[in-house]
Amino acid sequence: MKSLALLATIVCFALAALYLTGHGPAASAHKIHVAHAVLFAGLGLLSLLWYRFAQTASDPTA
Repeated sequence: MKSLALLATIVCFALAALYLTGHGPAASAHKIHVAHAVLFAGLGLLSLLWYRFAQTASDPTA
């Protein structure tokens, strides 16, 4: 699950950067969508928390 959390973190921060620069998937005419960037940055932070607290499959304390 740690790899999935890390992948989600990378995707969320990449989308936040794209929206902040005006090149996001839903950006029409290269408008900057700050609300979307903040949303994806928040999701990226939550994904980092998930990564931090996720257990590995080989962890004996699970």
